[in-house]
Amino acid sequence: MNLDEVLLEALSRGAEYALIVNVRKGNPGRLDLYQAKLRKKLLSMVCLGVKLTREMGYSASGLNKGVIVVEGEGNLEILGKALSDVLGLPLVKSWDREALLEEGYRSAIRLSPRRDYLGVLKFVDLKTSIAKGPMIRIKRLLPA
Repeated sequence: MNLDEVLLEALSRGAEYALIVNVRKGNPGRLDLYQAKLRKKLLSMVCLGVKLTREMGYSASGLNKGVIVVEGEGNLEILGKALSDVLGLPLVKSWDREALLEEGYRSAIRLSPRRDYLGVLKFVDLKTSIAKGPMIRIKRLLPA
């Protein structure tokens, strides 16, 4: 399918957004987030790598009472805000697992900065600290 067909398919399934995974040498190389109805690219992430839950010894499960935690600034904040808007999840600026649990959250998408690249995106069960989804290393954001 071309991009227009993918976005039409997303709309036919009731989705407002579509995440397109661009492959490079058989691995995810870039993730493009589109607003389907407007056919507008919201952001584009260049990936350094993706580690699946099965590679970490866990099985994937959905987010339940989720929150997005951004531990950095700049482009990491931009990414966190976009994910918050698209997923309809609250955004917080500090990783305090106990406080998040007390507020009733059970899972989190955690965006943490890294020295050699923009950061890492992890899906985490707050009670057990076990991965609930893939770990995505993000090299940089590209202009939409």
